[in-house]
Amino acid sequence: MSIIKKLAGQTAIYGIPSILARTLNFLLAYIHLDVFVPDNYGIITELYAYVAFVMVFLLYGMETAFFRFVQQTEESKVFNTLQSSLYLSSGLFLLAVFLQSSGIAASLGYSADPWYIKCLAVIMILDVLTAMPLVRLRHREKPLIFVCINLSGILVNIGLNLFVFLYWFGNYKNGNTEFFLSEYFDPTKGITYVFMANLAGSAVKYLISLAWGIPNPLKFDFPLWLKSLKYSWPLVITGLAGLVNEVADRAMLKNLLAPKIGMQAALYQLGIYGACYKLSLLINICVQAFRYAAEPFFFKQIKGRSDQSMVTILNYLAGFVLLVFISVSLFIDFFKLFIRTEEYWQGLDVVPILLLANCFLALHIQISMWYKLSDKTKFGAMIAGAAAVITIIGNFILVPILGYMGAAIITLVVYAFLPTCSFLLSKRHYYVPYQIKKLLLYFSTAIIIVLLGYYLFPDMHLALKALLLLIFIAVFCLTEKADKQSYANSDHK
Repeated sequence: MSIIKKLAGQTAIYGIPSILARTLNFLLAYIHLDVFVPDNYGIITELYAYVAFVMVFLLYGMETAFFRFVQQTEESKVFNTLQSSLYLSSGLFLLAVFLQSSGIAASLGYSADPWYIKCLAVIMILDVLTAMPLVRLRHREKPLIFVCINLSGILVNIGLNLFVFLYWFGNYKNGNTEFFLSEYFDPTKGITYVFMANLAGSAVKYLISLAWGIPNPLKFDFPLWLKSLKYSWPLVITGLAGLVNEVADRAMLKNLLAPKIGMQAALYQLGIYGACYKLSLLINICVQAFRYAAEPFFFKQIKGRSDQSMVTILNYLAGFVLLVFISVSLFIDFFKLFIRTEEYWQGLDVVPILLLANCFLALHIQISMWYKLSDKTKFGAMIAGAAAVITIIGNFILVPILGYMGAAIITLVVYAFLPTCSFLLSKRHYYVPYQIKKLLLYFSTAIIIVLLGYYLFPDMHLALKALLLLIFIAVFCLTEKADKQSYANSDHK
């Protein structure tokens, strides 16, 4: 159990910047949604969806490759090789984007604002070059330093957003004629200010991370680099396909709806969907924190794998994320207050669906470790590729009919497909006896509770909703206690 406690502790520490970032992002959303109308907020949602796709190309699996090859080779050699590769590829990318920024902006429908493209390109490069020093800290099990570096960028970004959108916009609305505001401040450039704050935060994080790794290109190991590329290229496909599953709904929604309802109305729906999507990311916080801790943890356990520990970890992970799913769904009247403008509340029905989808994604994070640990990353590409096909076809079919609700339904279908497919393949190549019947019990109990407390009886008294939540906790605790006792008895025999 000490292994599980160690992983849980590191997950909690890694979760601190994510939790703070998401909490403060809810605060930002509370502020932004008072400044931006839904169609303008839709622009921010769309462009950050594209950023996620490009980041996969720019990192091309080097983070996971580091964890894999640092088990076999000197750490400094792995770091110098992989980070030097990232510097070279990032420089070429930045040059290409700056030369073609006008064309890229025009192709996305923002020909008047090529600055958006340049600014986002620099943000991405800074984040890519910060990634490997942070990976090094994860490998060395220094989560507190990792947290501090991440928090530095988060706090700068959040602080500038608060300054601009509360102080500047507030004073401007109140008729303040201060010299700077009257001469230089442009209230129509709100989106630009969002990106500039992000740029400043990424720059600060990058500069601090340099203390933990400036690559020496003279120590570049070409054979190691080739092995890393061979290992990681399927992970690029996996990452891209995974992002298709994660953000294609937001990237496609505008284009699928525009021919039917018009561009402005399509951006309006995208803005509502993007705002409500943020509430589902409460589980994504848990998933991200777990992934940060799990990758180095499982790679270090590769020589002495413990199936029972992996089984128990997955059970507790499922119980925790389902608890969040139930809590947010049943008490949505509280959580919706993070979305300041009531105009956005019309999209709240997608929140439980997206929360449940992210619960399945949490399972996939651990179950899918098998192909990374066994050097069979091509299977990850196959699974994610199949899911991406389902995502694209599903969105093409359902979004024109159901709007953003169709996008949410397809997200749930795909995220349920991922761990199911991964587990079935793992039975042949790297079998871990996960307790599927127990997981089905937890998921079915949680789904029934949310159907009762959110969809069938939304006006249920808060005390009854709290009782439903306690029922799930009781089911989980009693089941785990019985299983632990049974396992102890079998060991004793």
